[in-house]
Amino acid sequence: MGSLDGITAVGGDLWIDGNDQFTTLTGLDGITTIGGDLTIWNNTQLTTLTGLDGITTVGDDLRISYNDQLTTLAALDGITTVGGDLSISDNAQLTTLTGLDGITAVGGDIWINNNDQLTTLTGLDGLTTVGGFLAIYDNTELTTLRGLDGITTVGDFLSIYDNAQLTTLRGLDGITTVGGILGIWDNAELTTLRGLDGITTVEGNLAIYDNPRLTDLAGLDSIPTVGGNVQIEDNAPLTPPPPPPPNFFF
Repeated sequence: MGSLDGITAVGGDLWIDGNDQFTTLTGLDGITTIGGDLTIWNNTQLTTLTGLDGITTVGDDLRISYNDQLTTLAALDGITTVGGDLSISDNAQLTTLTGLDGITAVGGDIWINNNDQLTTLTGLDGLTTVGGFLAIYDNTELTTLRGLDGITTVGDFLSIYDNAQLTTLRGLDGITTVGGILGIWDNAELTTLRGLDGITTVEGNLAIYDNPRLTDLAGLDSIPTVGGNVQIEDNAPLTPPPPPPPNFFF
């Protein structure tokens, strides 16, 4: 990519897609600003994002997906602003999100999913605000949500599901407001909802289901009102069981 090393700004989108021989992105080192999307997609031999070290701003979406050999995002540590969505998905060898540390706000949604070796969300520590929804799912080795500790507001729904090794929701402790649905489901090893203690507002539904080792609802104590429906079902036998609704008849 040496012939591109004079480019300093991209007004639209930068797509790196379907390049079977690239192992790094050296040659794009001069770019500091992307006005549209930055998409790194389906580059089967890419192991590092070296070459993107100069980027500070992504005007719309940042998407990194289906890069089978990618092990690190460290070269993205200059990015401070993502105007649209942040999506990190289907990167089979990625173990950490270190490199995203500089991002403080995401204007759209955050998707972290199907990263088979991801064990921690460390690297998202700088985030305070998610404008859209936050979805963490199908990360089979993820054991903790630490790294999300700085987030206080999720503008739309918050969904944590199908994380087979996740035992706790600690890391969500700073969140006070969920603008849509709060959903926790299909987490096979989850034993507690502690970590949701700070939430005082849920504007959509509250759904806690199919968590076979969850035995109590401690962690929901601070929620006075749910804007939509409440669904609590198919968890372990709760101790004590939730009270029946006012119009429930035996």
